[in-house]
Amino acid sequence: MFQSALSILQNKNNNIIIHKKAEENKEKKNEKDEKTKKKETKVERELNNKIEFYIQKGTVKNTLRSTRNWISKLEVFQYKANTLKVALDSINRYLIKESKIHGVNLHNRYEFPEIHKVLHGKMKDLQERGLGEIHGSQALNTEQVQHILYHESMSIITPENLLYRVFFRMAIIFACRGGEHYHIKADQLQRREDKGFNFIRYSAKNNQRGINRGNAQIISIPADHLGTFGPCYDFQLYLSKRPIGSDKNLYLQVNPKWQESGIWFKKNHYGSNKLSKFMKKICQRTHVSIPENFLSNHSGRKTATQILHDNDIPEQTIMEITGHPVLKKILSTNEINSSNTSQEIQSINFSHEFQSTDSSQEDNSNNIGKENQNKMPIFSNFNPKWQESGIWFKKNHYGSNKLSKFMKKICQRTHVSIPENFLSNHSGRKTATQILHDNDIPEQTIMEITGHPVLKKILSTNEINSSNTSQEIQSINFSHEFQSTDSSQEDNSNNIGKENQNKMPIFSNCNFSNVTFNFK
Repeated sequence: MFQSALSILQNKNNNIIIHKKAEENKEKKNEKDEKTKKKETKVERELNNKIEFYIQKGTVKNTLRSTRNWISKLEVFQYKANTLKVALDSINRYLIKESKIHGVNLHNRYEFPEIHKVLHGKMKDLQERGLGEIHGSQALNTEQVQHILYHESMSIITPENLLYRVFFRMAIIFACRGGEHYHIKADQLQRREDKGFNFIRYSAKNNQRGINRGNAQIISIPADHLGTFGPCYDFQLYLSKRPIGSDKNLYLQVNPKWQESGIWFKKNHYGSNKLSKFMKKICQRTHVSIPENFLSNHSGRKTATQILHDNDIPEQTIMEITGHPVLKKILSTNEINSSNTSQEIQSINFSHEFQSTDSSQEDNSNNIGKENQNKMPIFSNFNPKWQESGIWFKKNHYGSNKLSKFMKKICQRTHVSIPENFLSNHSGRKTATQILHDNDIPEQTIMEITGHPVLKKILSTNEINSSNTSQEIQSINFSHEFQSTDSSQEDNSNNIGKENQNKMPIFSNCNFSNVTFNFK
């Protein structure tokens, strides 16, 4: 027994020693692994430092510095969101046509996903700051066209006046695009035997011809009435004043010494930069009240389209003159300086009167300066101490959670009987649409205000709190009578109280042919 006990103890000691040695070996191995890892990381670090050193050595410092300065100045400058898209298009066009690197297309969002993510985010940020709006050129109305043509600065007694007059005639009669004027040649205006004129448009934006073939567009204008000085007279006078051997372009430079020499124009034509400002100069000379930002040579084209449309000219004829495939597209982009839409909306009675219950509110409201009103956020937190300080609102704005309950709070405060489940801030949009529709505002105007492509879609979702619909539904006869075939059922039915009838299931112990439903 004693020997067996000693052997057991020796075996236990041996196992402990073996276990300790195994742990020591593991620790030594871990130490070696850590040393090798440190060596590897040290080598990698040295290698990365060398790579970074050579990269920095290869870069031109002046170029890098200039690029940083250019980017910092570009961020300060308020450029439009579309500028970034145009810049990317220009770089991509260079890579495709000029660069020796082939097969690169920056527009491929699967190959260059980061570019498109950054571009989308940057453009969205600029658009939310009001730098994404594209203000198209504005059309003139009929009164302004008449005012310009009869203005003394547009007479035909001087070469400059005649030049501007011919330009204006070409813009509003032939619906020329903004950049088209520079490419118009004198021989495109051809006089007919009846003293009328034909304008031949050999190519256009949507009629490039060449391989695509197609025919030249010929626009005919009738001769002037007897005793009148219309467009045909202006065209003939201008063509007769062009010197022999002049450029083929239609618009020639004015000769400053025309009174001494009798030669009205030079042989050289105007460049595209000066010619692009002709419509603005015409409106400045004639004192037409249109903001310059909305004026361009393209305004003549929009003016021609709008005047033709207002005079009930068939759409097909307008499209033939303008060369536009879709008339609604160009009409929708017309920014017409008329008040028709605003008058229609103003005709709706949105008037309301406030009756103040606290005279101190009126006194305090007058103390707010205009400079503070301009700086005030749209939805600011109201100041609980506004009576003492005279400052109505805090500088902080409301969060989205609190703001989302504003419509519900308004209806609660005003005791409007609409279930809260059907109320949200979106109710205001539906209310505006319904009011405009009920006041017979044209659908196109409503869609422009709401921004909805289909008016019927938003009207169909409107849940209006009126009783018309419910009355119409109640007028339908849904009444029905059951004739029981079992007398026992009649006896039992009489014993059911009215209060239990409301709780009774819809199908209670009813027989239908050979099918029986039993509900308890």
